[in-house]
Amino acid sequence: MRLRLLWQARPEFPQYDPTNTLRYYRCISADGYRFSGHAVCNNPAVRGDHLEEAVWDQVKGLLEDPRRVADEYRRRLRQARDEIREPDEIVRLERQMATLRRGIGRLIDSYAEGVIDKAEFEPRIAGLKQRLSQLQERHRAAVEVAENERDLSLLISRLEEGDSRARRP
Repeated sequence: MRLRLLWQARPEFPQYDPTNTLRYYRCISADGYRFSGHAVCNNPAVRGDHLEEAVWDQVKGLLEDPRRVADEYRRRLRQARDEIREPDEIVRLERQMATLRRGIGRLIDSYAEGVIDKAEFEPRIAGLKQRLSQLQERHRAAVEVAENERDLSLLISRLEEGDSRARRP
């Protein structure tokens, strides 16, 4: 308590004021000690107040025009969809996975009943499992694209609703 009073009583030690302090954003790769004494990044530090103001201006612009968000999101979804066609693709992939699972089951039954020997069984089961894994990954990606499209629709409607509320007198 006594140190606190001494600190406040001495005018040569100004009070810390967080609103009057400059902050900087910088890349941590500029710290040489993190990378064997050599900085990896040579980008300069940026004043926090300037950067935050620029970011906030961009955020306000997006909030005022939700269609910009929607357009960019749709562009990214189209790009992802070029690789995957969602509803039809999802159904087709599910059918292929079911077929492969049945094939794996039949192969296991054939091996268990002694119809095929171990040397024939192992490479076949490995190939089927690898194909199933690939199909599962493509299915997961297709489902993600479909979910993103639904999320986009919900996001757009909420942004437009919020924008209309903000514009009301």
